Amino acid sequence: RALRESDLPAAAQAGDATAVARLVDLGLPLNATDAQGCTALLRACGGGHLGLVDQLLARGADPELVARSGATCLSAALSARQDAVVRALLAHGARPEQALPGGITPLIIAAALGQVGGLVALLEQGADVRHCDEEDGTALHAAAQFGFAAREKARVLALWDALLAAGGEPDARNSAGQ
Repeated sequence: RALRESDLPAAAQAGDATAVARLVDLGLPLNATDAQGCTALLRACGGGHLGLVDQLLARGADPELVARSGATCLSAALSARQDAVVRALLAHGARPEQALPGGITPLIIAAALGQVGGLVALLEQGADVRHCDEEDGTALHAAAQFGFAAREKARVLALWDALLAAGGEPDARNSAGQ
């Protein structure tokens, strides 16, 4: 069968570094997308395939491209709980402030998911702890919601400690007055 650009993201989602390298060598565009607008890099990030992420970044894959859903490489890595992938993306120029729909940043996602490692990596790269989404929610609001639902005291304290040490505003109110 003929090669399609969507073959590249599919191979990346499977974590097949050999297939990805071969497809790129055959001329498929490195930032080709599948039907959902996802690149090979985004699929590899969501799959937690660090070696493949490193390979794609070294070849020049763009960590800033956004899928039709609004997902980014950083949001995919955070959602998959892949701190090493988050760090690799940041080391290759992914912006810690790249917003998703609703003004949600990777820092807010990390806080909402209780991802301490990803959150700390984002803060180390200059993520704005005081950024507000479209409902005036901050990463501290997201961390509080995580803490209420998860009831994981050590993780919640680590989130709060990191956010407050970075200058988070404990008295900030969102549009609902919380």
